[in-house]
Amino acid sequence: VPVLKYLSRNGCRIWYDKGIVGGDNWLTTLALKIKGCSQYLLFSSENSTKSDWTQYEVNHAIKFPNIKKLTVRMDDSKFNEGSEMVLENFQNLFFYSEDFQSALFKSISDDVIEGRNAK
Repeated sequence: VPVLKYLSRNGCRIWYDKGIVGGDNWLTTLALKIKGCSQYLLFSSENSTKSDWTQYEVNHAIKFPNIKKLTVRMDDSKFNEGSEMVLENFQNLFFYSEDFQSALFKSISDDVIEGRNAK
């Protein structure tokens, strides 16, 4: 995942579902990681827009107003009307925009990036 590699190389502390250890309760681990994060990045793509599990993640993340939410639109696909109504309240970045990487880095919370002081 190139975007995650870019963030990691630039000091971001990231976690995604590949970090779930075999035998762990997948849903519980995912719910606790979302609840405990300071920023939730949703990667919207044709596959994710068709996934019920992505819908569950979004529904869980919106329960926590203290979590900064960001949607990275990888393509032009859309979620169902209800989910789009929720996601329009998130900041949205478009992967194929010219300034994507700099916009992404500016949108990441200071507490996610090691060594970057809050301003």
